[in-house]
Amino acid sequence: MSDGGGRGERLYKRGLRHHQLRHDKRDKVAPLGDIYTEPARLGGLTAFGADVVKECNRLGIVVDLAHAAHETVLGALKASTQPVIVSHTSLDARPGKNPRMAKMMAPRLISKDHARVFADAGGVIGVWTKLSDSIEEYVGGLKAMADVVGVDHVGIGSDTDILSTRAGRSTNAARPGLAGGFFKAPVAEMLRQGFTPDEVGKIGGGNFRRVFDRVTTSHA
Repeated sequence: MSDGGGRGERLYKRGLRHHQLRHDKRDKVAPLGDIYTEPARLGGLTAFGADVVKECNRLGIVVDLAHAAHETVLGALKASTQPVIVSHTSLDARPGKNPRMAKMMAPRLISKDHARVFADAGGVIGVWTKLSDSIEEYVGGLKAMADVVGVDHVGIGSDTDILSTRAGRSTNAARPGLAGGFFKAPVAEMLRQGFTPDEVGKIGGGNFRRVFDRVTTSHA
């Protein structure tokens, strides 16, 4: 993005405001940093990765560190002058009941210490629906994360096929009980489990909006 070719500016002008730095695939241009589903080979965030983070800060683009290894996260937080998010993960204390799925998901979950790093930098962590066997269990995951990092740093996680109509292909056992609309179900359950309306508003989108507004209004 900061290679002198103006790619960051072009993407910004096309509407990019939220950039996930890493994923499961290798980078097409140059390595940005290690991911948590492969052995570390880059020493965390690369110099190019740091340039991308700084360019996102300059332009006003939210940096999303989902899939980034812990050392990559630390490097990105050091490089960033703005809060970051991790759009989809859960605490590793919630392994799930399906052994095959738990094994697949284990590298994608974060420790309490890892979660606190995001919160201490003012960021937000989106809690996955994956590995939840019921909406009650999913809200329990939100509560567990809030107990670790505080309500102001928790959000509803993205990257889920919970609304998929492809029978048998969802990775979430709670999906059949959510046919009436995903968002309504966790809101009702959050209130039932003791969250206040103000806390529901924060987790349901207010926290992400706070970070999004701060980052996107910082455009140089």
